[in-house]
Amino acid sequence: MFGKKKIEAVSVLDLRNYTPQALRKISSIQAVSTILLPENPSPAFAEAYADITKGAIAQEVFAPMDKVAQYNGLNVLGSTLPEGAICLCNGMTIFRRAAGEKHARVFLSGIGVAEQGTGLVIENLNGMFRELDRDLDHLHQFSAELRAGADLLSRLEDGAVIVVGSSLFLRRM
Repeated sequence: MFGKKKIEAVSVLDLRNYTPQALRKISSIQAVSTILLPENPSPAFAEAYADITKGAIAQEVFAPMDKVAQYNGLNVLGSTLPEGAICLCNGMTIFRRAAGEKHARVFLSGIGVAEQGTGLVIENLNGMFRELDRDLDHLHQFSAELRAGADLLSRLEDGAVIVVGSSLFLRRM
């Protein structure tokens, strides 16, 4: 007979379609950024889920089946955020303002930067989030490291914002 399975090191684990019988085949869940659970789990589901050993789980989200949007890596979001949806953002996410937009529920694992006036509320944060005091009209984004000197800095517009996913190295000229 096969033993129970262990689930480890995944960014999003979607258990919304699992039956209580399927959950009973899982012994442990470790190092998961987000676990999606059914919006209204049955008592049998809740009992089977409670029996699973869990560790290093950043967030558990109770979500409807049709309103989850996932963004991985480097993303710039604004009017593309689905209204009323649950948005799982993993990586570096830049949030732009969208006129008249009703915000989605945002769960952020990574780095988030928002331009002023977004009114964005991060429901669960596993990382860092900052709302800036300016618009992002002059946004320069780099997903990895940036090595720059006075030549680059002299070409930037007034009010420029630089977002770097890893390391920023400035050298004198």
